[in-house]
Amino acid sequence: MAPPLHHAMNARRGFTLAELMVVLVIISILSSLMLAGLAVAQQRSKADKTSSTIRKLNEIIVPQYESFLRRRVPLPTTNLAVSRLERMRTLSLVQMPDSWLDVASSGAGTTGTFSSGTTIPSWAWDGTARVYGATRAALPVTTSLQSSECLYLIVSRGLQEPDSLEQFRADEIGDADSDGAPEFHDGWRQPIMFVRWPVGYASIIQSQNAALQPDPFDPSRVSTTVNYPIGNLQRDYAVVPLICSAGADGEYGISTGTTAWSSVASLATIRVDTGTSAPGTASYPAASDNITNHDLTTR
Repeated sequence: MAPPLHHAMNARRGFTLAELMVVLVIISILSSLMLAGLAVAQQRSKADKTSSTIRKLNEIIVPQYESFLRRRVPLPTTNLAVSRLERMRTLSLVQMPDSWLDVASSGAGTTGTFSSGTTIPSWAWDGTARVYGATRAALPVTTSLQSSECLYLIVSRGLQEPDSLEQFRADEIGDADSDGAPEFHDGWRQPIMFVRWPVGYASIIQSQNAALQPDPFDPSRVSTTVNYPIGNLQRDYAVVPLICSAGADGEYGISTGTTAWSSVASLATIRVDTGTSAPGTASYPAASDNITNHDLTTR
């Protein structure tokens, strides 16, 4: 016997408006959760990529910086401790520039001149400095990314490891200001910053404490009493070159006293290696999402 008509109609009845709305709300919540999870995964992927790039840079830069401890330079017959410290720091300034002011303006001749006008001493005018000076017909007109550009210059033109650039992928290199001077980029396509002497930057591997970490370049402890004509740097504790990504927010959050590295554009006006303030007076409160080689080397 056929079922009653109203039973058949009920069996064929669709969803009510309330039921559809509930389903749509559930789908919306699930989609939001999925998108949020995808965004987190993307940020994590960019951070991991950045960490990988900075680790590779750290393995090039820090050993090169430490190699200056073993360099031989001609010394005068008097005041040996002061002269050696000055010359070791001058060598590191010439061969590991973090500003275009530290790069020779020309590669010609037997001596060089910094773009600031200071003459490079003949004993420091070695192969690396000549290569830097001959790299370009002229130094970049724009200097907003000079610390990042100098980092690329060291890796690509340094004579310590001439094939170092081969380990970097194409997406780790760019030219953010289109001036012909490339930079290394992090996962967010922001230039990676470089500071040769990050005086005042407190980290796990840089305590700013001479008793715990004395400056290995200054075993005689003459740094705090002497001013140097090149690479003026009064401090008696060890420093480690800083390689830093601004992270997802694009803010470096690093300052020297009253001037802050709040964005890429302000890097040109800051030189932490020319200050004469007492050790530790500069303040460097790093942004919470920064990724640096100081942090990565302890993980």
